[in-house]
Amino acid sequence: MTSHDVVNVLRKQLGERRIGHAGTLDPDATGVLLVGVGYVTRLLT
Repeated sequence: MTSHDVVNVLRKQLGERRIGHAGTLDPDATGVLLVGVGYVTRLLT
């Protein structure tokens, strides 16, 4: 699952359009992906 896939799943589950992530996640990687929802997406940059 890529970071883009994670964001798409969260958009559907949360019903929120503005979702962003800090960093990337390769399809075979494991770890933590920092995700911002709504206004918080501005704080990730």
